[in-house]
Amino acid sequence: MGGATDLTDVVDWSGQDTAIAAVGSGGLVIGSSLGSTTTQASTTNSIGGTITSEPSTIDVKTLVSITVSPSDVSIGIGESQQLTVTGYFSYSTEGDISEVVTWNVTDPNIAVISEGAGGSLVSGGTAAYGATTAVAMSQGITSNTVNISAINTLAGPAIDVLDVTNGDGTGKLYVNSPSVAYLDSIGGSDSSGVFAETTPVGDFYVYTWEQANTLCDTYNAQRLAGRTNWRLPEASELQELQGTYSNLFNARGWPVNLLYWSNSLVGSGPNHYLVSLLLELTSGNNFDAYYTSCTSEP
Repeated sequence: MGGATDLTDVVDWSGQDTAIAAVGSGGLVIGSSLGSTTTQASTTNSIGGTITSEPSTIDVKTLVSITVSPSDVSIGIGESQQLTVTGYFSYSTEGDISEVVTWNVTDPNIAVISEGAGGSLVSGGTAAYGATTAVAMSQGITSNTVNISAINTLAGPAIDVLDVTNGDGTGKLYVNSPSVAYLDSIGGSDSSGVFAETTPVGDFYVYTWEQANTLCDTYNAQRLAGRTNWRLPEASELQELQGTYSNLFNARGWPVNLLYWSNSLVGSGPNHYLVSLLLELTSGNNFDAYYTSCTSEP
């Protein structure tokens, strides 16, 4: 006994007046102008013959306006946001046209929006962070403006809170050395200048050993991640962190081209060890400026 099979994705579509509507892959109909036309699906059977369907009527109504929602979008590192595009047609009808519109993004370095099947998905661009706008277009009609704010890397006003034990923010936490944009956004902390990082591209503050401890105190005052016990990690803790993740830039997007301060003395002091989150342990002068990670335990 035979069964029904969905052939929508494999048939050919023909007969339609393409000045009115086109029928593409998967049976997607895209109207071009007001009017009515017919289309037929055809395919080849097992003995080489052509099987053709009965004609189907396509009525194309006039697109009157386009509305995109939400109109304000904020995405963080690695995030995306689905937009819904509603087309309003003549005769008081409406429908979802998210997959058939084209998009004009003012600054595609900040954010991009997909088109076609699965379209109208907002994702981050190549810039560290910023704001831009976008509009959807179809048949000469332009939508309302969508305002997009995106933070795409840790060079933006963001910090990575890494839970190395529980993975849900309740365990032992570490944070990356903060960018200029992030630290400024929380009121700042004493530092010794700015390093132009390449992985990720952007500006990051650098610290002497005393300033590194002050930074952890700043996090305590801010109750970062709800904690008030942030401290400078020991060298062994940073080495364990590096051993677990190998390359914190590849794993989490951390800046890694400078060493990180530890709380471990070199011999009897007064200097402290520095740890590379790429390679090895080394000693440092307390007055030199490097990166700082702070850690917190529950």
